[in-house]
Amino acid sequence: MCRSICGLIDELVYPECRLTEMGKEYIGTVNVTKNGKPCLRWDSPDVKSSYKTVGKGFYEGMFFEEHFLNQDPSSHENFCRNPSRNDMPWCFVNDGGFTWEYCWIPFCDDLKAPECKKTQKGAEYMGTQNKAIHGSPCLAWLGEQGLSPELRFAMKGQAFPDSITDEHNYCRNPTGRPGGPWCKVPGSEENWEYCDVRFCAMEDAERTCETEDRCSSSESQVTGIYPECRMTSMGKEYRGTHSQTESGKTCKKWYSISLIIHTQDLLNPLFPYRPYHERHLASLDFENHAFEIIMKQDENYCRNPVRAERPWCIVSLEPFGWEYCDIPFCLRPKEPLECQLTTMGLEYAGFKNTDADGRKCQPWLGRANDKRFSVMNIMTISDEGIDSSHNYCRNPDANGYGLWCFTEEGTGERWGHCMVPFCYQLYERIAVEGKIMTGKPAEGYPECLQTAMGKGYVGTTRKTKTGKPCLRWDSQPYGKPEDFDSNATYEVHFRFGNSTLHQDFCRNPTLRHQPWCFVQEPHIEWEFCQIPFCPNYPNKTECRWTKEGEEYAGTRNKSSSGLPCKRWDEFESQIAFWPRFPEDVKSEKHNFCRNPSMEEEGPYCYISSADKEFCDIPFCPFQYLY
Repeated sequence: MCRSICGLIDELVYPECRLTEMGKEYIGTVNVTKNGKPCLRWDSPDVKSSYKTVGKGFYEGMFFEEHFLNQDPSSHENFCRNPSRNDMPWCFVNDGGFTWEYCWIPFCDDLKAPECKKTQKGAEYMGTQNKAIHGSPCLAWLGEQGLSPELRFAMKGQAFPDSITDEHNYCRNPTGRPGGPWCKVPGSEENWEYCDVRFCAMEDAERTCETEDRCSSSESQVTGIYPECRMTSMGKEYRGTHSQTESGKTCKKWYSISLIIHTQDLLNPLFPYRPYHERHLASLDFENHAFEIIMKQDENYCRNPVRAERPWCIVSLEPFGWEYCDIPFCLRPKEPLECQLTTMGLEYAGFKNTDADGRKCQPWLGRANDKRFSVMNIMTISDEGIDSSHNYCRNPDANGYGLWCFTEEGTGERWGHCMVPFCYQLYERIAVEGKIMTGKPAEGYPECLQTAMGKGYVGTTRKTKTGKPCLRWDSQPYGKPEDFDSNATYEVHFRFGNSTLHQDFCRNPTLRHQPWCFVQEPHIEWEFCQIPFCPNYPNKTECRWTKEGEEYAGTRNKSSSGLPCKRWDEFESQIAFWPRFPEDVKSEKHNFCRNPSMEEEGPYCYISSADKEFCDIPFCPFQYLY
């Protein structure tokens, strides 16, 4: 077979060819035998129930999963592999009966193993790196290291892509550790460290597509603008409001996992990403942390809080059941936004790598044995792939304070919080600097009015209708105007309860006819601003610009569970927040979803005299940020 690389060139480049006679390192996409028979999936029921009697070379003392690179048969789909140290790659077939056949995999033009990994766990790596991330020399795999699982694997040779000699001390991943190749090191408390093995260049990784169709399969799905779509296959960064599975089932709220009786049912989907010998020995810390992170997911929206194939959700509790969701891919480009949508920042996949004090972040894999990071390891990090170069701000332990990273070695605090702006703040900064799109002013929401009064205006106009520059709201140059509520503080009149965040932008924190601002001239004090109506006026924009969505002025009047909302004028306690509504809620009687009390989860409404529920208000498209 001579593979076509997306129709551009023909060459035999790893991984679509083998480097060795045995080809244990082969992870290409050939899925037919040399006789042209289609291969069966390695995780199919026939294979898993009969591999010992039908297959050849499987080791009696190992579990089926342990024979495979990365210890995950499902990830190898139905591609030709050599998990049993046969003469060359092969696969199971159904040829009038369950049997197996060799595959014809050609040798690569360059037989030198690449000094990089192709998969997250990197068990296919056959390079010569023999030092850990921090420079410690690797010990020989067959050295005197006790009867550890690693040593038992090494002696069997099943879990290595190459042959093990007495001197072999190269970085490998025989146990399927989630961070990639590692080795035993002297003097370490844990006695092992990850190695400095990085992902192969993206242009090389893209060459794994076998046909034109395979190359373009993901392109056919690009349909949306983040965050109501996924930028990656795994979609860990997805923060939209889709709440149905591929089969049409309605998702259950994430916090409902607290009702699950058989906790193992929930944890089983997490285990394929862990080394196999650890999967049935989950510590209580791991179990508790897994539950905590899953429960923190939003409402019943499709998410990927672990490392599943793509976003999913819970569909039943007893018995426990979950299904994948059909979340479309985002329009190109797929570069991550350099901002966060939520306080915890679990969706952030940007490249910030210094903490708030300017200290350089350390690679996460270099701190794999740190107690704060080791419980969940990289399972919760938003990136699909993580290697020894990954030192970006993340929140792997779902800390309530948000993004953080490990910093330099030494005594004292060895980690710090990161300062990553919220997406609405990034938009404001870009707008103020005049760099939106081609330098022209932005059009449409949020730079327009949805109502004449404009209480929900969140744009960046900062001049009055006569061209006077606005003063900052937190300067209060003329004190507290008379039309501000005397029973409420000055700050309460502003979204987020903080006038500083509104800088010098035109706003309407009271009930004036349209947005306005303070000006420098004392005899005038303030003046209206001239802001156009939105193109769809008088219709409302049915999305939110911030996580809290206090600015939302749309007409959604059902909760996320579909229950009708009660009118706000039925709840005196909420009317006390009147300045925070995007309209004059005292005179406009409505039951639309709002967030006057600054709930972190976003807009909500009351469905009874005592109960409130949050609403499915999607984020607005962030096209201005690309």
